[in-house]
Amino acid sequence: MQKKTAEDFCSLYSNLYDIDTVCLRFFTVYGPLQTGDNPYATVICAWLDAVKNKTELKLYGDGSQSRDFCYIDNVVDAIVKSIYHEGKFMGESFNVSCGETTSCVEILDWFIQRYHLDKSCYTKYPFRAGDVRCTYGSIDKIKKVLNYSPQVDIWKGLEMTAEWYESQK
Repeated sequence: MQKKTAEDFCSLYSNLYDIDTVCLRFFTVYGPLQTGDNPYATVICAWLDAVKNKTELKLYGDGSQSRDFCYIDNVVDAIVKSIYHEGKFMGESFNVSCGETTSCVEILDWFIQRYHLDKSCYTKYPFRAGDVRCTYGSIDKIKKVLNYSPQVDIWKGLEMTAEWYESQK
């Protein structure tokens, strides 16, 4: 509700004062430099942190919950495209995502394969209160208006993020 209200205020401000605004809705951003040691970390960075520190991977719920993971380079590309866009937005909002979902179980399978982990490398915990089952951002509008197309998919982004984690001491 807070995000929608902020978007409405941007649109209102643009229309009242003729000052251009644009709202970019970022979906589950991950990548290098993101740490996994805080409650707001993506599952990707939390699990990379756990692998690095040889601690358990925590799986909340049954793992079927899914996210529209968006690698940081895609986000930067969308920001740059919005900055250099010719024309006015007047408070328009755009989803910045990859336009597809990946479940926690799929990510877990990738971890097991990449790091040769035992299938019991994780501990199941109850669903977290307030956690949504699925996030998905349609990118039809941002494709049309900003010619945005995510260049890094989830699997390539996972590889690059893992490589960064592995390079850290």
